[in-house]
Amino acid sequence: MSYRVTLTSLMLCVTFAASGCSRSEDAAPATGEAPMMGAGLSGREAAADLWMKLASYKESFLASWDEGAFDTPKPRAITVLKAFAQVADQVTGPTGFWRDKVPNDLLACHSNPDDQVCEGLEQAWSDFAEWDDLVRDIERLDATRADVFLARNHERMLTYLATFVPAQADAAAMKQTAFFDQRLKKYVAKQ
Repeated sequence: MSYRVTLTSLMLCVTFAASGCSRSEDAAPATGEAPMMGAGLSGREAAADLWMKLASYKESFLASWDEGAFDTPKPRAITVLKAFAQVADQVTGPTGFWRDKVPNDLLACHSNPDDQVCEGLEQAWSDFAEWDDLVRDIERLDATRADVFLARNHERMLTYLATFVPAQADAAAMKQTAFFDQRLKKYVAKQ
């Protein structure tokens, strides 16, 4: 069996060496075997998986995004990443759900800035900065690097969705998030 090695595939193997890359992405796979792209899902598999998760936000955080985008069952990785960036911006971005709507509308922190729940939320803003950085990284991507970026960050983005993103932008949904459970519930229980 022979493998075609290109500079790009060699760079991918070096990049994925820690995760066990053993051959070129461009090399023909053995019979019945999917091409290797390091540990975890390939960019296409990661795109399909994340796209299914993002579809649950098409009526809430993606309502104004790209009408008809979810009619495509197999979107390009760059499309999936742009949708994720939109959700992240609307949820933890500077004017998003956790930084604007929750403190101003749902918890009325402007009236009670010393409430423990408001202080707990403010302390969590450093967590949100990590996601601002990811959104900026996505905005700088082009389609040629999207598959690799998505494959590398797939699990991280799924964790984000499971932790921070409520089903709707309201108080009841806020209380159902893992973030609320982990960081704010203890303060609300004391009130």
